[in-house]
Amino acid sequence: MATALGQLILSLNVTSHLVFVLGSVLVLASLFLVAITRISQPVLQPFERYSLPRVLHIAPLALVGSIIGGFFVGGFYTMMPVFVLNMYQQQSVVASFMAISILGGLLA
Repeated sequence: MATALGQLILSLNVTSHLVFVLGSVLVLASLFLVAITRISQPVLQPFERYSLPRVLHIAPLALVGSIIGGFFVGGFYTMMPVFVLNMYQQQSVVASFMAISILGGLLA
């Protein structure tokens, strides 16, 4: 949800320092909420390191699906904003499109 709302910050005046001030205030607010939490750190169990061939042997479909999904998601997040900006020439349209795309994925 925060990633989708963060896209809408692009519709603000990016040439001013307001975007950076807003971003730093939001990061500090999230750090404050984490800092006042009184939950202790969980004890981590020792884990075994896996090599890429071992993971491919254990779960081949998961590994291949993750790699292919990563290419598609990476391509979407890098190339769709460029395409939308070339089509509509407005940062606010790009921000709205990406926010709606992220919220659609969240809803799905």
